[in-house]
Amino acid sequence: MSKSCKRLYPGLFLLGAATAALVFAAPQTCAEALRHGLALCGGSLLVSLFPFLVVSALIMRSGAGEVLGVLLWPVVRCIGLRSRSAGSVLLIGLVGGFAPAAAAAAEAVRSRELTPQEASALLPACICSGPSFVILTVGEQLLGSRTAGICLFAAQVLAGWLTAALLCRVRGIPEPLPAPPTAVQATPPPALDAILAQAAVTYLKLCGFVLYFRLLAAGCGLLLPAALAPFPAMLLEVCSGCDYAARTGLWASGLCCAALSVQGASVLLQVRTLCPQEVSFKPLLWGRVLHLPLSLALFYLGLPQDAVESFNTLCARVVPMQADAREKPEKSLGEFQCIVSNPPYIPRADIETLDTSVKDYEPHLALDGGEDGLDFYRSISEKWKEALAPGGRLYFEVGIGQADNVLRIMRTQGFGDIQVVKDHHDIPRVVFGTLCTEL
Repeated sequence: MSKSCKRLYPGLFLLGAATAALVFAAPQTCAEALRHGLALCGGSLLVSLFPFLVVSALIMRSGAGEVLGVLLWPVVRCIGLRSRSAGSVLLIGLVGGFAPAAAAAAEAVRSRELTPQEASALLPACICSGPSFVILTVGEQLLGSRTAGICLFAAQVLAGWLTAALLCRVRGIPEPLPAPPTAVQATPPPALDAILAQAAVTYLKLCGFVLYFRLLAAGCGLLLPAALAPFPAMLLEVCSGCDYAARTGLWASGLCCAALSVQGASVLLQVRTLCPQEVSFKPLLWGRVLHLPLSLALFYLGLPQDAVESFNTLCARVVPMQADAREKPEKSLGEFQCIVSNPPYIPRADIETLDTSVKDYEPHLALDGGEDGLDFYRSISEKWKEALAPGGRLYFEVGIGQADNVLRIMRTQGFGDIQVVKDHHDIPRVVFGTLCTEL
């Protein structure tokens, strides 16, 4: 009997055991994380990645890389490289993000337009998230400001270029490939179907990374306090990292910038999968260390003087204030044409039955609606109607099964023309009415 056996990898075994334990311990959380990952892969990620994987292959294999590289030739020279194809890889990274850039760098190495050393030196400059994700998803959707997204994207790109230039000066500038002999016959480009098939396989691989690392990030979110949850998510997967970071309030923009800079293990492993083995990964890893402080500094330097306004387009029209919804409003507030409220409406006894992601991370003050879940509806309808102008309206979001009770409460307090609006799942979700004037 043979005594030989396969080499053991304890790290992979522990990761597998932890993943299995997570799935059995929190199946609902895992399912939710995977659903979000699938939605991401079938939505914004599909639009921002798959077309550019095809575009990068078409550009590099058509021989147009050197032509397009002229557009960013000054940046390439500042970094310290001399290949015009490096410019096209930078351009693809600028427009499409890290995956198309890594695919383009790999194709340039295979077609001998770049040496593996040049590709290694170029990776820190082009491995960043694409503009559609940073500006639209992180900036507009998560932070509530396209201006913030533009500042984040500019900081990421400039920090990447500076990082690559610094590393080239420290590690030495790689030599370009010598000109090929004239007798060598050019290899014919592959057919379009082969390019599309390769792009599809690559995209599916990338989606696998996104799904798995979102699962791990959700597991870390369960184990850690809410304040610490963004940090492991940032180290694991950039989308989850930005999602957690955007919920932190005052530090949301800085933490989103850090998450985009680090990129996470998911992105780094995706890039490793796309690039040939002869392309060294060390410059990219060292580059993440340099990129983080540079991107944060550039981001805050690039913000408008009043940083708050860059994250909220309503600042000029909104006055924030704090008041107790259970007490009568001060007369100094004046009168309002309408009041909109989404109060705590969970019955106190039901709070412990809520999903862990809600009961363990949401403040109980934001959930507890009293014994029957209707305390705030009674208080606001009774006490805040004094702040409504005659004919003013009061709008409530309500929980499942509460619409009729809230309607009766409002009618008792003098509201008329009361209407109930259903949500997309045909559940009564909004109750609103008009304050009746005395005849």
